[in-house]
Amino acid sequence: MNRRLGLTALAVVLALIGTFAVFAYAKSADRRAVDGIQAESVLIVEKTIPLGTSWNEVVEGGFVSEEKLPARATPSSALRSLKADVPDSEVATAEVKPGQVIVRAMFGKRAPATGALAIPARKQAITIAVPSNAEVSGFVRNGSEVAIYATFKVKQAQNAAGKAIAGDDAFASKLLLPRVSVIAVNQAPPSNVSGTGDDESDGLAGSRNVDDKVLVTLAVDQADAERIVLAQEIGKLYLTLLTDSSVSKDSGGRINLGNFRPTPLFVK
Repeated sequence: MNRRLGLTALAVVLALIGTFAVFAYAKSADRRAVDGIQAESVLIVEKTIPLGTSWNEVVEGGFVSEEKLPARATPSSALRSLKADVPDSEVATAEVKPGQVIVRAMFGKRAPATGALAIPARKQAITIAVPSNAEVSGFVRNGSEVAIYATFKVKQAQNAAGKAIAGDDAFASKLLLPRVSVIAVNQAPPSNVSGTGDDESDGLAGSRNVDDKVLVTLAVDQADAERIVLAQEIGKLYLTLLTDSSVSKDSGGRINLGNFRPTPLFVK
C-alpha cells in the first residue's frame, strides 16, 4: 500500500515538472517571437533614386519615407530616420529602386563622372584625332601601348652668316612620347593582317579611307597632356604600335633640310 502511494506521488511530481518545463519553453518561444516581430523604424524608397542624387535632395524630394519593419528583418546599417547622420553632400553611389531599405553604404562621396572610361590612378584622359594611316591602319585598340610622334614645320631662321637654314618646305619629325597607354578607340580594330574585318570579302587594306579620322583616347599625366595639345596645334601626330620589347627613345628627331636640334618645346 505504501509502495503504491509512493509511486503515485512520484508520478504527480514528474507530471508537475513536465508541465513546468513545457510552460517555460512556451514562454521562451513567445519571447523570441515577440523579439522577432518587434518593430523598428527604417527608411523605405518611395521612388527611384538616380545615381548621383545627393542625400539632401533625397530628403527634400520625398524619395523615401519612414516605416516600421520587424527587427529581425532590418539590416543593421539601415538608416532609421530622415535625420540620419549623412552629410548633405554625399550622393547615391548607384541607382536605388522603390521598396528597398536605405542602408548607409548606398551613399558616399561624389566621384567625377568618367562614363565607361577606366582612367588609371593619377592620370588624365585626352583624345587625339588622327587619320587611319597615322594609327597603324586601325590596329591600335583599347589596351594598346603606343609611341607618339609629332611632325611640324620648322620656322625659318638664319645662321651666323645670315643664310637661311630653313625654308617653306622644311619639316621636322620627333618622338613626342615614348610609351603611352590607349584606353579607348572609336572604331573596331581589324581582325586580320590585311587590315580588314571578317565581313570584308575583298581582303584589301586599301578599303580603309586614309582621310577618315580616328579618335584615340590616351591616359597621360599633366605634362604629357600639355605636350600633346601643343603638338596638335602646330603640327600632326602619328602613332606607332608597341610590344613589350619595342624600343622607343628620343633620337633628337629628323629634318628634311640642314641640321636639326630638339627644341625646348618638346623637351621634358
